[in-house]
Amino acid sequence: MDKKSLIKAALLLLVGCFFVFTQTTSVNAAPKPDENKVIVTEPTTNVDTIYDTYKDNAFELMTKEKEKDSAFGVKEAITNASATIKTFVWSMVKGLGEFNAVMVKTLFSMDIITAIKQPIMNLTSSIATNMLGIAGTIGIAFVFVILGVKFIGQQRYKRFFGIFLMTILIFTGLSVLKDANTSNSLFDMMFSVDKEVETAFVNINPVLGDVSVPMTEKGKDKNGNEVEQKLSADQRAKSAGNLIASRVFYTNVYEPYLLMNYGTSDVNKIRKKTVKYKDKEYDRINLLLDNDMNSEENDKLMEEVVNYESKDLKNRSIMYYNNWTNTFYGLFYLVVNFIQTVVYFLLSFLRLIIAVIQLFLLPLLPLLLFAGLFLTETNVFANYFKTFGMTIFMKGMVGFATIFFASFLSL
Repeated sequence: MDKKSLIKAALLLLVGCFFVFTQTTSVNAAPKPDENKVIVTEPTTNVDTIYDTYKDNAFELMTKEKEKDSAFGVKEAITNASATIKTFVWSMVKGLGEFNAVMVKTLFSMDIITAIKQPIMNLTSSIATNMLGIAGTIGIAFVFVILGVKFIGQQRYKRFFGIFLMTILIFTGLSVLKDANTSNSLFDMMFSVDKEVETAFVNINPVLGDVSVPMTEKGKDKNGNEVEQKLSADQRAKSAGNLIASRVFYTNVYEPYLLMNYGTSDVNKIRKKTVKYKDKEYDRINLLLDNDMNSEENDKLMEEVVNYESKDLKNRSIMYYNNWTNTFYGLFYLVVNFIQTVVYFLLSFLRLIIAVIQLFLLPLLPLLLFAGLFLTETNVFANYFKTFGMTIFMKGMVGFATIFFASFLSL
C-alpha cells in the first residue's frame, strides 16, 4: 500500500471514530443485578408505575410449610395440603384481576367512532343533499308565502324576521352537511369536545388524589430539542383508559397480594422492616416482585426470603396455620373481583352504546333541520346540540363512575 493510500485510510478511520463518538446517545437500560445477582428497583407507591412494571409478574405467594416431625409425615402432608388450595384460589383471584384490568383498558380505550364514522358521514352528506333539494323547492315557498302572509298580515314583523333568519341558518346548516369535508371537520370538533369532557370527568376523583390524565408529554421538536407537547383528545382518552386499568390492577391484584403475604396492604407499614438476603438488606416487597419466579436462582431466593420472613421478621401471615385464613381472603377477593368484572363490563358497554347513539345522531341532523322549516315554534339547533351535549355528559359520568368504583374499592 502506498503512502497516499495509508493517509486516506487513516483519515477515514478518524472521521468514522468522530462520527461514532459524537452520535452516541444514552439509553435507559434495564436494572442490572447487584453483587448478589439480585435486581431491585426503587420502591414506589405510584399506581401507574406499579401496573407498568409488574402487570406480567407471577405474584407467587410466600408459604412456610410445616416441617416433618412424625415418622411418615402424613400429618404434615395433610396440613401442607391447605397451601395448594390457597395457591389455587389465589391464581383465580390474580387471573380475574388481570382480566379486569385488560378488559377495562381495552373497552374504555376502544375508538368505535373512528371505525364507523366515515360511512355515517357519507350517509349524512347524502341525506343533507336530498333535504337541501327538497327544501329549496318546498321550504322557501312555505316560509315566504304561507308564513310571510300570516305574520305580515298580523303585523308581527319581528316574528317574521326571526323565522326568516332561522330559515337562512337551516339552509346554511344543510349546505355544511352536504359538504363532506366541512361537516367532517365540524363533527371532529364535536367529538374532540366529547373526549375532553370525558377525560375531565375521569380527573374528578373524590377518593384518590393522584388520579390525573396528563395534558402534555415529553417529545422532540424539528431541531431535536426536548419539549413539552400537548396531547390530543384521542391521546388523552387512551391515557384515561390506561389510568383506570392501573387502578383496577392495583385493587384486584396488588393489594390482595400484599394482604395475603404480609397481613396488611399498607405499604408503609410493610416497609418499616427490611429483609436480609446474603448479608444485604432489601425492600420486602420489591425483592420478590423484581426477581420473579422465572429461574432456579430466584426459586432459591424465594425459599431464603420465606425463612427470613418467618423466623426473623415473625411474619405469621405466611405460616402454614394461616393458609385457611388466606384462602378465605382469597375467596372474598374472588367474589369481589367477579362483581367488578360485571360492573366494569356494564359500564364500558354502556359507554360504547352512548358512543353509537352519538354517531347515529349525525344523519338525524339534516332531517331535523328540514323539519325545522315547518316547526316554527321549535329551535332545532338548540334541541339537537342539547341532546348531543347530554350524550357527552352521560359518557363523562360513565368514566367518572368507573374510576370512582375502582378508587372506592381501594379503601
